[in-house]
Amino acid sequence: MGGLGLGAGLMYVLDPARGARRRALARDKLARAIRRSRAAAGRTVRDLRNRARGIAARARSLGRRGRRSAGEPDRLAARVRSILGRAVSHPAAIHVSVRDGDVVTLEGPVLAHEVSRLIDLVAAAPGAGAVENKLDVHEDATGIKALQGGGIRAGERFELLQETWAPGPRLLVWIAGAGLLGLGVARRGLAGAALGAAGAALGLRAATNLRFGRIFGIGPGRAISVDETIRIEAPVEDVFAFFADPTELPKVMRHVRSVEEIEPGWHRWTVAGPAGVAVTFVTCVTHVDPEAEIAWETVPGSAVQHWGSAVLCEEQDGKTRVDVHLRYEPPAGAIGHGLAALLGADPGRVIAADLGRLRSLLETGVKPLDAAQPGEPRPAPSEPYELTGADVLGPESTASPPFTSAPTPAPGTPALPDGPLTSGGPPRSSSDGSPRP
Repeated sequence: MGGLGLGAGLMYVLDPARGARRRALARDKLARAIRRSRAAAGRTVRDLRNRARGIAARARSLGRRGRRSAGEPDRLAARVRSILGRAVSHPAAIHVSVRDGDVVTLEGPVLAHEVSRLIDLVAAAPGAGAVENKLDVHEDATGIKALQGGGIRAGERFELLQETWAPGPRLLVWIAGAGLLGLGVARRGLAGAALGAAGAALGLRAATNLRFGRIFGIGPGRAISVDETIRIEAPVEDVFAFFADPTELPKVMRHVRSVEEIEPGWHRWTVAGPAGVAVTFVTCVTHVDPEAEIAWETVPGSAVQHWGSAVLCEEQDGKTRVDVHLRYEPPAGAIGHGLAALLGADPGRVIAADLGRLRSLLETGVKPLDAAQPGEPRPAPSEPYELTGADVLGPESTASPPFTSAPTPAPGTPALPDGPLTSGGPPRSSSDGSPRP
């Protein structure tokens, strides 16, 4: 099996037709991975260094407890203001002041269900001795200008319970997961399998920085988003016509094998999925703004649920900007998305290439040869082309095409001798004195 896999891999990268492109893509991906790894390492080092400095500063503040410097009230007020953004939905509506060194006064309108959490967080702030509540409490925001808008604040949450993790905790969790995985492999048995599975899950969570629901495609919020933008030198009505009639898309899209219209606004698509496997689904148009926007979505029960839209905008230079937004739920979540990308069906790369073919078609009028329904290649000339004087000197030249004889030399130019030309110098002779040919 190993030899078979090695042979298949060599055939893939050494293919005479596409091997060079595949090797170039592999080099580009490797270079990109190296750059991203270096950037991630730098962020992780900075995060850990800043956390270490914060711990040291907190330890020093504990040692100075009870001793206040002249600027301590201002620092305490700034510290409390930073807490407001995590405690209330309208932090700008609350005024913070400090008196007697450690007494924090809170004033301003606030919603009733946020008061207790706000007081608890401010009282727990380092350096705060007491909290003076002068808040104007309201059951709802009706008629209160300062309480309009805003959003729900999650408050203080343990960092590993948040949706995204900072670089430092990600590294520590990944190390812990790798340790559990190694321990599970060493122990074996049922307990070892449980430890290994837990370690692998933690490592995967830390490596991807995605919730488990998105990683494994479970629950809401597991959709993958793809956004692409392109500018096409063509009228907006011509560009919109392609998106309004999906049956034309196989002429420019490589992975869209066919689109069949079931009824107006409903189409059955057949696309090439990972490893060339055919995938069929049905879409319906949900919104149409002529020459401006079109949106669609798959019907319930489709193999791959997705929602998409194309927004068109005519720019001042006459070009058309196209913004394509796509959200889809791959089977097995982010794992399925990564597997599809590995097998050459990454939606982002596919859409970018398809938009490039669309631009080529609309700007040149020539159908791309690498689409699912490629155009005909240009026929080779049936007769050899004969160069004419007009081709060389221009259409207004008086030279008579075609050139069938040598041009007449200008007056005073010495005539060339008949026969082959030789270099300057006396003629060479052979050993017997006869001239060499």
